[in-house]
Amino acid sequence: MMLIDELLQELADISTEFNHENDAEIRNLKLDLLIQRVESIEVNMSEAPLESLDIKVKKVFNQLLLKHKVKSVSSLQSLKQMNKRSYNRVVRTLISKRLFFSGLNNTMTRSISSYKEKNKLQHIQPFQIFVEREYEKQ
Repeated sequence: MMLIDELLQELADISTEFNHENDAEIRNLKLDLLIQRVESIEVNMSEAPLESLDIKVKKVFNQLLLKHKVKSVSSLQSLKQMNKRSYNRVVRTLISKRLFFSGLNNTMTRSISSYKEKNKLQHIQPFQIFVEREYEKQ
């Protein structure tokens, strides 16, 4: 959840700047950058418990991630047209719900724990479930 916490901090910084300066154009540009970062989130399938999962299970996790990304992105998109009062209310909701990723994180954590118990694994190192997709520099 470190990546999600970083995105939440970025959203809080955008909101603080907007509340002090009230510049909607700059806010919208920064929200666009934040939306791009949210869209680049992936499930870290290269770690020990997730890399050995069946393809069907990986697809389910990716579908759940897509569902939460769409919900988060649509909420961030809606912030662009709001006045300051509505904007602050929605931002507080997004921060409290952790951009809708806390439920997915809990589901993934429980799945990893059950996988560990089922396969009698004892030493699975903690890892970051969400990672940001790397883009090739051209």
